Amino acid sequence: MNGKFTSIATHDHHIINHVKAFAEKHQISKDKYEFQMLYGFRNDLQLELAKEGYNFCTYVPFGKDWYGYFMRRLAERPQNLNLVFKQLFNKRTNTLLGIGTGAFIAGRVSKKKASR
Repeated sequence: MNGKFTSIATHDHHIINHVKAFAEKHQISKDKYEFQMLYGFRNDLQLELAKEGYNFCTYVPFGKDWYGYFMRRLAERPQNLNLVFKQLFNKRTNTLLGIGTGAFIAGRVSKKKASR
């Protein structure tokens, strides 16, 4: 790697395990690379990598085309849809979605009342 830093952006645990084994075999220090994932994908794996001492970056799409970017990432690998659904329908996320939906509805109702 000639002293350079690199980033490995994947949600695929097979690729991550291969990179970890490659880095160990070639004595590449953990401070020479990082793993990257999108926010909301494979939270379990993100925490596991951080606990193992790997550099890690979580990306949050934002800006005018955040939705398009997010959908392209999903389309690149169909298994990503499965990851999204697992995250959407867990106990913690359902609570957060319920709170968010309630806040959204309350905001819409109050906005309509204010415009009358």
